[in-house]
Amino acid sequence: MEELYWITRIGTLSDILCLSAIISFVIAFCTGTFLLAYIKDYDPTSEWESDKTFAQQYDLLRKIWKVSMIVFIVTTVASTFVPSKKDLLIIYGGGTVIDFVQNDSIAKQIPHEAVEALHKYLTEE
Repeated sequence: MEELYWITRIGTLSDILCLSAIISFVIAFCTGTFLLAYIKDYDPTSEWESDKTFAQQYDLLRKIWKVSMIVFIVTTVASTFVPSKKDLLIIYGGGTVIDFVQNDSIAKQIPHEAVEALHKYLTEE
């Protein structure tokens, strides 16, 4: 039973990683858009840009963009390797069934056609 608990926890981790990737992508997209707007509207001769507020805002946006891109890349790669709850249950259930069939002498006597019918039923959704 302990395995089923961990399967549900790891499945939740997969969902959290996907959500984090989506949120960080949205933040990176928004800050990237603002950065492009800042660069487009930048005029070094104007009085407003001559003080440090423009540079501070630009640096802050760059830092936010970099962090959100790093989070996006890391969570995307991590979510690739962390299976979903459905995948984990299939892996666990399939492994248990295979272990049972390999060790049980009665299960080895099941006709080949029955195994094919069962496989066809399980693969169709």
